[in-house]
Amino acid sequence: MAGDRTFSYVRIWLAAGACMGLAPAWGAGADEGLRQAFERARYSLEDSGRGTYMGENLAQRLTLEFNEQGARLIHPDGSVNFHLTGYGYGERLRTPASAEPTVAGNRVEYRRGDLTEWYVNGAQGLEQGFTLAKRPGTAGEGELLAIALGVAGELAPKLKADAVLFESSKGVVLRYAGLKASDARGRVLSSRLEVRGGEIRLMVEDRGAQYPLVVDPTWTQQQKLTASDGTVNGAFGASVSLSGDTAVIGVPRKNSSQGAAHVFVRSGGVWSPQENLTALDGAANDNFGLSASVSGDTVVIGAFSKNSNQGTAYAFVRSGGVWSQQQKLTALDGAVGDSFGFSASVSGDTAVIGAYSKNRLQGAAYVFVRSGVVWSQQQKLTASDNQVNDFFGYAVSVSGDTAVIGAFNKNGGQGAAYVFVRSGVVWSQQQKLTASDGAGFDSFGQAVSVSGDTVVIGAPDNNTSQGAAYAFVRSAGVWGQQRKFTALDGAPNDHFGAAVSVGGDAVVVGARGKNSNQGVAYLFVRRGVVWSQQQELTDSDGVSLDSFGQSVSVSGDAAVIGAFNKNGGQGAAYVFVPTRLGTNALLFGSAAGTSSVVLTYNAGWTATANDSFLHISAGSASGTGNGLVVFTYDAFAGTGTRTGTLTIAGLTVTVTQAGTNYVPVTAMTTLVSTGLNSPLGIAVDHSGNLYIADTSNGAIKEWIASTQQITTLVSLGLIFPTGVAVDGFGN
Repeated sequence: MAGDRTFSYVRIWLAAGACMGLAPAWGAGADEGLRQAFERARYSLEDSGRGTYMGENLAQRLTLEFNEQGARLIHPDGSVNFHLTGYGYGERLRTPASAEPTVAGNRVEYRRGDLTEWYVNGAQGLEQGFTLAKRPGTAGEGELLAIALGVAGELAPKLKADAVLFESSKGVVLRYAGLKASDARGRVLSSRLEVRGGEIRLMVEDRGAQYPLVVDPTWTQQQKLTASDGTVNGAFGASVSLSGDTAVIGVPRKNSSQGAAHVFVRSGGVWSPQENLTALDGAANDNFGLSASVSGDTVVIGAFSKNSNQGTAYAFVRSGGVWSQQQKLTALDGAVGDSFGFSASVSGDTAVIGAYSKNRLQGAAYVFVRSGVVWSQQQKLTASDNQVNDFFGYAVSVSGDTAVIGAFNKNGGQGAAYVFVRSGVVWSQQQKLTASDGAGFDSFGQAVSVSGDTVVIGAPDNNTSQGAAYAFVRSAGVWGQQRKFTALDGAPNDHFGAAVSVGGDAVVVGARGKNSNQGVAYLFVRRGVVWSQQQELTDSDGVSLDSFGQSVSVSGDAAVIGAFNKNGGQGAAYVFVPTRLGTNALLFGSAAGTSSVVLTYNAGWTATANDSFLHISAGSASGTGNGLVVFTYDAFAGTGTRTGTLTIAGLTVTVTQAGTNYVPVTAMTTLVSTGLNSPLGIAVDHSGNLYIADTSNGAIKEWIASTQQITTLVSLGLIFPTGVAVDGFGN
């Protein structure tokens, strides 16, 4: 149960009419960081003076205003004000402390002591959330956690199914929906909305929940991976690595510790074994697979015990779905006892191999590069202040021209990590990283991971082995500590931070010792510069001594967690993915019809239609796991278009239907020409706003139909843009 350091999160969405839903994803391969930066800039709020901040949400046709009194949403068809009136259990609600808004980009916060109320403005709508630092009292028998919001303005709230609607004479103006709560283990909690006159209440059943209560989209276990030829004590999952739809799992104890690595590939949401990798010259006790790394069609596997612990590594490549050993990698100055290959990381044509035992445990790391099909050693890396027993190279990670090397025994076991960067063909030490609160025997650097300008370092022995991890970010060539991660339910001997992985704005941290070595992993996400624990990941069939979280890897929309001691040491690995829909926007003609939406999910779910012309078909209203939700829509004899929504597993699908008498505009006229220079691309949203690739001016511009004014959306970093794409809502 929660103590003074626990947190609770509650989230809900505000959006115009029936248009509320998830923003359609950018195309495959799109830069997620660029998308997020673009959205933060486009939906940012500005200080208008006297403690008031203003912003716009063009996708939802909203003007936003935040001040000490609360939030105001202004729509062309009406406005509404929100303010927090209380929180607690039953009718014993606490009065929130007064607070002025603080703004960072598109995020607004009201910090009210134990409770923080926050808003995030984006294309999906206005996201509202609450963070509670501790339980607001003690719940009586049957009492739910309640958060009460006072509502005032031109639009009155009305409860309909799982949404609160704000209507005018023209129909639904605003929809307040999407309430979802889950605890730190990923278990979905019962929650609902209530309307009591001019007050909305968010009700959450938090009895027995493991705080924090997280309401962002949850990650669910997609599949358990095991070796088809698994044997007891094979240690399948001692290492894991993920790159897109390819996962590699190390099995270092297989076949008298000769070792192996198994490649799995994902197709249609299902992971299948592709190949079992072994070294051509493998021998007993090589421990091939204790380290493994994959990047695209290249895998690098370490065998640190080979040749009397001198160690080797092996590069494999895939062609036409078939893997073959490309080259055996060894250090030019290799010697017995180096443990070369204890750690390994590959990024494109660059591989970094750690040899922590080199030179009386001073350690070293080696960079190899591939030219054509040939790998060669580019440079040996050592720390500028290397000393005996540092264990430099115990953990390594590379991303492009940046490498991070861990030395967990540095300075009496306090530990350190070293960042190296490549210029041309020469690597140089950029910075030594240490924890701001580092202490002896923390083992900082026992696990490392780098992705772009973000590095995460594990310190699993911090605070009586409860453990910690640290995020560092680089700006103008200088690294600074951004966040210290700890588990909200951390306890001694959890070894949180024994494994870490960062991918974009997601971090996964393993805690193999949790719950009598059953183990867990924790997912953290970053919004702007703020990290928060989003979920605790556990295996569906976990038992003590599994060591789930011994190894972790996150890439794109998936994370894989190793449990090398599962089932008597045979081992297993588990893939987790966020809930996904095959589509979140559909367009139909005026005739009645039937359609469907594909759902990727690994838990129980429900599907509801939120508008009268949409109907969930029999057998599609609920289910467990992946599914197909079938629905029908009525004929539409009206003019123009109408829009409705479906809610599937807590996510929203927007359905737009054209009427029988819908007449598209066919006349041609000049809308805008001033200020444009060789525009080569154009797109239009459902409101008639134009988005223009102003090629020679190096900018993306928007022509707003309602005002017939043109503005520059983005120009920084663009060079001769020739195309632009937009969904129906201007994303």
